[in-house]
Amino acid sequence: MTRRVLPFVYGLFFVSGATALIYEVVWARMLTQIFGNTTHAIATVLSAFMGGLALGSYVLGRLADTRRNAFLIYGLLEAGVGVYGLAIPTLFALTQQAYSRLYGLTETSFTVFSLALFLLCFAVILVPTALMGATLPMLSRFSVTQFASLGRRVGDLYAINTLGAVLGCALSGFYLIPELGLRGSVRLAAVLNLSVATLVVAAVMWLRGHRTVAEDPGEAPPVSAAAAPSYLDVALLAAFGLSGAAAMVYENAWTRALTLVIGMSTYSFTIMLTTFLVGLGVGSLLYARWWGTRDVGVAGFGLLQLLIALSALATIPLFERLPFLFLRLHTGFGDSFGQFLSIQVALSAIVMILPTLLLGTTFPVVARIYTQNLYRIGTSIGTAYASNTLGAIVGAFLGGFVLIPILGVQNSIG
Repeated sequence: MTRRVLPFVYGLFFVSGATALIYEVVWARMLTQIFGNTTHAIATVLSAFMGGLALGSYVLGRLADTRRNAFLIYGLLEAGVGVYGLAIPTLFALTQQAYSRLYGLTETSFTVFSLALFLLCFAVILVPTALMGATLPMLSRFSVTQFASLGRRVGDLYAINTLGAVLGCALSGFYLIPELGLRGSVRLAAVLNLSVATLVVAAVMWLRGHRTVAEDPGEAPPVSAAAAPSYLDVALLAAFGLSGAAAMVYENAWTRALTLVIGMSTYSFTIMLTTFLVGLGVGSLLYARWWGTRDVGVAGFGLLQLLIALSALATIPLFERLPFLFLRLHTGFGDSFGQFLSIQVALSAIVMILPTLLLGTTFPVVARIYTQNLYRIGTSIGTAYASNTLGAIVGAFLGGFVLIPILGVQNSIG
């Protein structure tokens, strides 16, 4: 019966991914108004977003292995995100008021107060993103009932959630914010989260009525505590973290190179981020469909990293050709705004699509290798996801503030 409800579960997780990116884009806009600086606002949102995802997946993901109702807990997590999402605009406003009053009463330097404001806003965003981070381990626990299907199910979940994020990114950048405004967009995302939670509760009641929840591996007797991670496990997690760091360096470098040609408007940034996410989502989906039942092993993971590196290096010669490609496409497409956006999509895809497809396969591959026990799948998925996300945080910082400013775009890639 779990297989029969999977399309429903995937649909809910798709909506979860969409709301997550709506929040991320809207919060960045809101914090720009507070900080008065786009760079600081984006840095705050990205740091808190990825930090919260890592924290939630690692800490809260363990709940999946100690509770028998992982699907219901997923619904509660979504409800928490929705309620907190509604409250965040007010929390941001209160944070700004407290900051302004404190700044007027003391003579501490502006830098110190900026850091204090960063930490306050970071703390506000950390809570809902931690709840988001726990959703993938929770649904992995519910969806995976056989070890042979682990790679396929986890790959499907990761792909569906990422493709939902694509929709959320595109909608927020091109429609929601211009039409509904920041608060209206947040309210819509929160309503979607609460709707998902309501549907989950209804589905759980239906499943219990049909006696199908027993298929959830959480109904099995508890297993003994897991052994300490082996050196191979630690090395795999470290390598996965480095892979996450490299992915963010690549994204920074590709964005910088494309910006020199297509500019850095809200629309162009949305297109570049959407293209990156499309590659990740489709890559994970292709892996799940074609190789999801196979264990490629550590050697396969190593080969995958080699292919990613080679495909990233292959983008370097494209950089000097981008202006000529832009002119050629501009001549062929015309001068309308829609045609100009099409050119941006084409150039972004030419640069990013192959390496991001390969990057998208890494998570289900590592999940299949690292998970040794179905009854600890929440812990395994959460730990792997956290290691990759922490690496992404480091890579985002190094790429944006160290490598590209010092080494340049091409040398940062290879």
